Amino acid sequence: ILDTVNFSGGGTYLDGTSSEDNEALIRQCNGVSNSSDVAEYYMTGNATETAVSVQGTYYKIAGVTLAGSIVEKFTLTDNRATYVGALTTDFKVDGIAAVTSGNNRVISIAVAKNGSIVAASAASSTTNSGGRSEGIHTQTIVQLTSGDYIEIWGANTTNTDDFTGESLSTIITAL
Repeated sequence: ILDTVNFSGGGTYLDGTSSEDNEALIRQCNGVSNSSDVAEYYMTGNATETAVSVQGTYYKIAGVTLAGSIVEKFTLTDNRATYVGALTTDFKVDGIAAVTSGNNRVISIAVAKNGSIVAASAASSTTNSGGRSEGIHTQTIVQLTSGDYIEIWGANTTNTDDFTGESLSTIITAL
């Protein structure tokens, strides 16, 4: 187990093993690439609506997301981070969205793991009459094994009006 070790200078620090091997637990080590389990993705200025066909039902927030500055042991596609690390790990997931919809619509967002909502993560906000986007924050702790994925989903709990996630920021960090 190597945790918070600072390697510097020349040489091969981990001859015969890597930070992705099942034989070693390597986290937060300077000088060793991919020794963190972390992902960040975001979108800004999104105009793609999330279609709502059933009131109160969660749907994956639509739009094109971009990778943040640090992504290690995850692969990213639009509003999805797939864990590719070798070890089962607990993660904190934070998602912040700014949403718009019709006047006085209650929009909820939540973390979804493998396409299923994590109930403890649900959070809501009410849109205003002036069209201003309203911020909503969700967070939870989940356990991920290789191949599991995280997305942020939303629901209109007022009616079946579509909503737009104008911006979205998602950070997933190992505990």
